[in-house]
Amino acid sequence: MSSAEGSVLSKSPDVVFAGIVEQSRLHSAAFVESLPCLNQMRYESPYRDVMVAICMDERCSPFVDDTGAYPGYYTFMQTKGARLHLSNAEVSDTIADSLDKPSDKLLLMIFTVHFSSAHPKHGCAGWNSDTKAAFAHQHRVAEAFRRNYPGQIHTLVLGYDTDFGSLVLPHDDGSLNLAARVKPCARVDLSVEACVNMLGHWLKALSPGHVVHDKNVVGDPWRKELVRMVSANASELWHRIHGSHQSEEREVLHSATRLYAGSGFDFDHASGNAVHVGLHSSAFIDDVELAIEKIVLPEALQDGKSAYVVVNREYDPSRPGELDQARKWVHEVVEDIANIFIREINSGDLHIMESVSTLSSGLQPILSY
Repeated sequence: MSSAEGSVLSKSPDVVFAGIVEQSRLHSAAFVESLPCLNQMRYESPYRDVMVAICMDERCSPFVDDTGAYPGYYTFMQTKGARLHLSNAEVSDTIADSLDKPSDKLLLMIFTVHFSSAHPKHGCAGWNSDTKAAFAHQHRVAEAFRRNYPGQIHTLVLGYDTDFGSLVLPHDDGSLNLAARVKPCARVDLSVEACVNMLGHWLKALSPGHVVHDKNVVGDPWRKELVRMVSANASELWHRIHGSHQSEEREVLHSATRLYAGSGFDFDHASGNAVHVGLHSSAFIDDVELAIEKIVLPEALQDGKSAYVVVNREYDPSRPGELDQARKWVHEVVEDIANIFIREINSGDLHIMESVSTLSSGLQPILSY
């Protein structure tokens, strides 16, 4: 954690939460500015929607930037270790909302597995850093979604190396890490464009069955979307590894002092600044309790700081009554957390904020403790 960040977290809860709200509103302003480009990207996509099951680990936060998408392009289903089940009502409702759109395009669902190639013990905490088991689980989940939505969705299991923000494509013979392919391309005569072109030829040589375990997949839509992601990711990696003097490897330490629980977009991409836990329903309250108990409180107290939790719910302002429902949901969740950590709240070791948000307006605080 940087010294600047530490100085912020040593201030009062009101000041800290005001900073979080401001970050969220800046993010929303950027979203509004990029809306025309986002709509163009959606129009050009071979899929009606691209849904990404991704862990709420803060190291996964730059996924949008790393894959060259505009904020709002992906619909994120964020949970601990991307553990999704068809029985989750919110997941089913999200899919139903997408399939109800008047479109002849299919839906693409990407199931991610994140890990650290440089530090094997810093993989997904939800899987005790067992990357092989995480991949196996995601393939099972992808198969379950395909069976339940026959002919309506394509699925892709995709690795995400948090050390570099690199995409990893699992296939029958192993896996292909883009960082490993971009790193050696340091010759003066090989530009980023040449590198991307080389990777494009490599990707086109793969058959869909190598990477996408979907017998119904058609080559063109799969290839178009994946080529876009790979090209953007390769460009990002090239500029970071060869085009700058920054460290080529990202920090992989988890953060300590902030937890964002709930639905909504990410508020701060700084490494070592936040722990994210998806709270799509009350069933995930155990994940929040575990994150606070095992990660947030111990590391915050070790640094002599208070821990901060933001419980947020995103709502659709065009739907009557959804704001009131979001406020009610957030308050009930905070009450559940407060009952568990009443001692830490009373002592000032833990501070909680209730908020709701939209992509266009950012966080709207309700209460703070």
